[in-house]
Amino acid sequence: IYEGLLFKPLKVSFEGYKLLFSYHNLWRSYFNTVVYTVSATTLGLVLDLLAAYVLSRKNLMFKRALTVFIIVTMLFNGGVIPLYLVVRTLNLTNTMGAMIIPACCNAMSIIMLKNGMESINDAIGEAAQIDGAGYGREFFRITVPLVWPTVVTLIVLGMTNVLVLYLQPYLLTGGEANTYTIAMSIFMSTASYSPVQYCEAAAKGLLFTVVWAPVVMIVRKLVSRCYSDVDY
Repeated sequence: IYEGLLFKPLKVSFEGYKLLFSYHNLWRSYFNTVVYTVSATTLGLVLDLLAAYVLSRKNLMFKRALTVFIIVTMLFNGGVIPLYLVVRTLNLTNTMGAMIIPACCNAMSIIMLKNGMESINDAIGEAAQIDGAGYGREFFRITVPLVWPTVVTLIVLGMTNVLVLYLQPYLLTGGEANTYTIAMSIFMSTASYSPVQYCEAAAKGLLFTVVWAPVVMIVRKLVSRCYSDVDY
């Protein structure tokens, strides 16, 4: 093993890619990552939008207290152990639900959406109510289109945040092979401190980046086209 600073590789080797495609749980970890990302991002966005809409109402009782309560959870994170205890109490350990359900609500996303909704001119909502629009129609036809740029940003952030999780799925799923994510697979490859395993981890990371980076950009482009006729 060479020690020191290298400006060029000592030799070109594809050993890491050979190990990569011989890894029998490779595609399962990719599939799990996609399922976790899509499920957590979609469900989380729906819950965050609904929570932000309620908090943005001026006539909401205890609005300030509820907002402070949410902000406190951003400043003081309980950590992984309380999360594990909650997941274990709900009998979700070693299941996909252990990764999807806890990620379905994000305090920062709620605050960002709430601030965006509060910046909407009150006259727009009042005019809609005069025309007979209820809260549901106002939410889907006025509020959501006007905060859509924030929604697009949260979709991209949600997709990237789930991808880099490795410790949380390892603790909540017990490291079971059928619940592996690509990040946890990379983490497990580096746990042996073997140069060959490091090559395998690098190959996994490079392959996933090449595949997933265009997906994120395409999704961002597609969702940005929604409500493209709205004047922000």
